[in-house]
Amino acid sequence: MRASIYQERIAASATTATKRSAKDVVQEFYARYNKGDVNGIMELFADQCEYHDMIYADPFTGREEIRSFFSKFSSALSSDLQFVVDVQWCRHLELNGVEFPYSRGVSFYEVNDDGKITSARDIPEPTIKPGDSAIYAIKALTPLVRKLGPKANPANIKLPRAAIAAWAFYIGYISFVLFSSSLPGRPAYAVEWRTLVETWHCSINFFYVNQVLNWLGIHLIESVPEHPVYEALFNLVNVWSLMLWPLMLADKKGAKVKNKFGIYLGTQFLTNIFFVPYLALREQPAGSRGTAADADPKQARLPSYAPLIGVTGAVVGIASVVWVLGVRPEYGGLAERWQYFVSQSANNRVFFAFVLDAVLYSAWQALLMGEDATKLQRYLPFAGLVAYLIQGGNKQKSA
Repeated sequence: MRASIYQERIAASATTATKRSAKDVVQEFYARYNKGDVNGIMELFADQCEYHDMIYADPFTGREEIRSFFSKFSSALSSDLQFVVDVQWCRHLELNGVEFPYSRGVSFYEVNDDGKITSARDIPEPTIKPGDSAIYAIKALTPLVRKLGPKANPANIKLPRAAIAAWAFYIGYISFVLFSSSLPGRPAYAVEWRTLVETWHCSINFFYVNQVLNWLGIHLIESVPEHPVYEALFNLVNVWSLMLWPLMLADKKGAKVKNKFGIYLGTQFLTNIFFVPYLALREQPAGSRGTAADADPKQARLPSYAPLIGVTGAVVGIASVVWVLGVRPEYGGLAERWQYFVSQSANNRVFFAFVLDAVLYSAWQALLMGEDATKLQRYLPFAGLVAYLIQGGNKQKSA
């Protein structure tokens, strides 16, 4: 009897001695990771396990999904790119002894009594550093999250990926363009008074109408001149906003979007702050928040006045080119005007936002044009849209 008890104690002692601590398991995990030993990595995972790399929306569940992820990751990375554990599972990647950019991160592991990993979570360093804008974004979103409750969690929102991507882009656009301190110029909460005055003066000279009236001796409102490059960019972006309205009416995907005209009015004066939500709503299922359940996409078509809007775009566009090239010679020649453009793009947040809006409008134009648009009309910024609207849509016109 005593011999039997003694043998059981020896066996228990041997089992305890062979068990590895969680620290040992994780160190072995990274050692095998660096060797590209996927089979060895999987030996460290329990049968019931989960691995979540936070650059992915959902965790990998079960050994097969985890094995597939590690196989893909291992085959994609160079063998001389190695994980280095710093302290308490803070880690980074090194390439031939040099720290790889944006590779820092922290990882958390749960290990069972058998020394097997049951759960792991990797949180990598973000490549985009929003800085203070993240704080302002959290502050701005808190009332919305409080109101929505669990529905505010993206995991609980059953939306198509395109809609989620558009809403995510919108949050990024607002955070960076309005609040980020890393972009040119001052953020919205610290914008200079002079910048607001410049924008107001350009608004008075909307589509150059007031300036022309003043030249003709009609002074209903006195036009206050600003730099012609600023005025040209302002009017170009605003007439581009105007030309998006017919595309919204002809957009079959967007037929279900409610309050379309209200969104357009916001777009006309605040550009993508209003238009990007439209792009997100058009990707949502019919009947979801902000969309109608009974909209008929077949009714979506260019309005009869689309050619008039196209002509307006052409006139304002040509006027903008003339404005940049020669109006108000006291502001210098082309070299001085180009220098002004570069300087303002690098130091004036509102000016920078207009430039960014023009770039984005080029993409939205290509996205929203009907199937009847030619490639040149779709992908030639501004001028292609002008031609498309003047023709009233190629197939629609021929019909």
